Amino acid sequence: MLKKFIDFLRKKILLIIFIGFVIGVFAAILSNKAIEATSTNESCEMCHVHPHVFESWKQSVHYDTRVGIHIGCVDCHLPPKGQNYLAEKIKASARDVYGLVFKDSADFNWEEKSTLEFAKHHVFQESCVGCHKNLFPLTLTKDGQNAHLYYTQKEKELLCINCHLHVGHYDPNALHAKNVSFGNTGNDNKEKYTAPATVTEFKDFSETIPNTTVSFEMKAIPGGSFKIGSPENEPLRKPDEGPQKR
Repeated sequence: MLKKFIDFLRKKILLIIFIGFVIGVFAAILSNKAIEATSTNESCEMCHVHPHVFESWKQSVHYDTRVGIHIGCVDCHLPPKGQNYLAEKIKASARDVYGLVFKDSADFNWEEKSTLEFAKHHVFQESCVGCHKNLFPLTLTKDGQNAHLYYTQKEKELLCINCHLHVGHYDPNALHAKNVSFGNTGNDNKEKYTAPATVTEFKDFSETIPNTTVSFEMKAIPGGSFKIGSPENEPLRKPDEGPQKR
C-alpha cells in the first residue's frame, strides 16, 4: 500500500514539474515576444512625447544609411542585449509613460535635451561600439583618423557622441566641429612632423607620425630569452598551455 502511494506521489510530482516546465517555456516565449513588440519604433512613438524626435531621426544618417540599414530607437537608447538591457528598458519605458501621462510636452526645454550633457544619459556607448567595431575604415578621412586615434587614447574619458552628437537626430544648425573642443590639445598651430623618427642606437626615443603633430615615447627593451608556456606542475594548467619552450 505504501509503495502504491509513493508511486502515485512520484507521478504527481513529475506531472507538476512537467506542467511547470511547460508553463515556464510559454512564459519565456511570451515575455520575449512582449519585449520585441515593445522595442519597435512604433511602440516608442506611442509614448514618447518629443514633438519632432521621429522626424529628425528619419532625416539622420542613422536612418538612411549607406548600406540600407535603419537604426532604430533601441539600437542607441538601450544597451546591447545581455548588458543590462531589460533593466534599462524598464527604466526608459517608465520614464516615457510617466511623461506622457503626467507632463505637458510644451513645458520641456527641448534645446537643452538635445545637448551633450543630457544626451550622454540616454545614449549607450556599448551600443555605439557594438556596431562601429572598426574605427579606422579605408574610407575614413585623415582628420577622422586623427580624431579616432585621439579617442583610442582617451576612450575612458570620451563618448562617441562627443563628436557624433547629431548622427541619430539630424539638426541642420549643428556643426560637427562644434562638439570636438575636447580634442583641442593646443597643437593646432604646431608644425607637423614630416617623417618618422630616425633610430641609430639602442635607447629610448620619441616616435613621430608624419603629417600629424602626434608623437609618443618608445621604450628600448633589451634582447634576451624567456620561457613561454605553462610548466606541467602549475595548478589549473590546461593541456594546450604547454609544453614550455625557450
